Amino acid sequence: MSEFGSDIVSCTPHPRPGHPQLAGSQMRTDRSPFDEDHRYMQGVAVRMRWIIVAAWLVIINYRPDVGLTLYILDGMAPALLGLNAFIAYRYSRGRPVNYRYVLAMSILDLAVITAGIAVTTRFGNTLFVFYYPALLALALLVSSKLQITVIATIAIGTYAALSLGLQPGVDFDAKEEKILLARVASMFAVVVTGQALVGIERSRRHAAIQAAESAERIQSQQAMELQRQEQEIELAAVQERARISREIHDGVAQTVYAVGLELDASITRAERGDPSAIGRLRTLVPRVQDAVKEIRQYIFDLKPLVAGDTPLATVLKRQVREFERASGVNAEFNVFGETDIVNVDPENATACYRVLQEALSNSLKHARATHVDVSLDLRNEQLVLAVVDNGVGFDFDAVQAGYGLENMRSRIEELDGIFTIDSNPDKGTRLTMTLPGKGTND
Repeated sequence: MSEFGSDIVSCTPHPRPGHPQLAGSQMRTDRSPFDEDHRYMQGVAVRMRWIIVAAWLVIINYRPDVGLTLYILDGMAPALLGLNAFIAYRYSRGRPVNYRYVLAMSILDLAVITAGIAVTTRFGNTLFVFYYPALLALALLVSSKLQITVIATIAIGTYAALSLGLQPGVDFDAKEEKILLARVASMFAVVVTGQALVGIERSRRHAAIQAAESAERIQSQQAMELQRQEQEIELAAVQERARISREIHDGVAQTVYAVGLELDASITRAERGDPSAIGRLRTLVPRVQDAVKEIRQYIFDLKPLVAGDTPLATVLKRQVREFERASGVNAEFNVFGETDIVNVDPENATACYRVLQEALSNSLKHARATHVDVSLDLRNEQLVLAVVDNGVGFDFDAVQAGYGLENMRSRIEELDGIFTIDSNPDKGTRLTMTLPGKGTND
């Protein structure tokens, strides 16, 4: 039992609807690769034994010499038939078969053949051909190479001893020892071939199982990655909603609320004939305009990336024009290289769009820029996006965690890109991102 870990080899299939179960028995559905192999080999061995016993009975009972020898040979067959029928029954029912029992059956096959040869004409008896299927069955069913070698050597050695030691035996004058040697070599070759077949089949099955497990692991990893991305998208959406809500509350909502109070106060003054009401109303006009501009900026921030077959340069140019209309900031867009590049990797295109969106928003909200230059370079098998403004600039070391800069950097570096910022107080800001690959022409 050196390679089994258990004396019971499971041959149990998955439960079938309507299949009766014996009391106290339990169906096993978790079969190992060895269980599957052994079950298949058992089926082969059972069918092979039917053929051996049938051929045995035909040969010894065709034109027989009636006597004790015939009765002995005929008496061996029912024992083999009964035991094989028992194994066949358990095999067909998917019941487990004790490994020692299977091993004993293989030994019994060889013992019966050897006994049949011993009580008949020994070397001259053609019953030796039954050794071949019996030895093959042994090699298929027994997993221990040591056990196979010992049992096969004993059986083949016994046959050789009978052929050499009992009469009628090997006729050395007729050089029949060569025939015996060929038979013995063939028997060992059958054993080795059977072991090789088992090894090949198990290796093939093991490779198939490994491939299936690998595919399952890949699918599981892909599913987990998809779930992670969905969670990140959902988290980003929640964070974006919170940010916009906070900015609206702290910005335009406060402005509108203050304008409402001023309007109410101005109406009261106007009703009393206070001439200062007109002046107060005039001061509200730029505040309302600022609120409208801020609302347009929120709309710009929420605008989605244009997908489809539109070249990336066209998408970004449209984005810059939207920013210019919404903010009133003078913005220019230039593209270098192949302007009709499409099919840019979706992640790269999204990164370009979002980084440009954040950079333009920073130019308006924080840098208070009056001019922004945006350039897209699609040359040298890479994608380079640069955003330059004439705003107030900033000390990068002091505010590197703010303005969404780390988010932009992380987005680009996750795509194996490079993100750089050059800014100094009162000298404006230059933001550059570089991504590998640029896509294909339409």
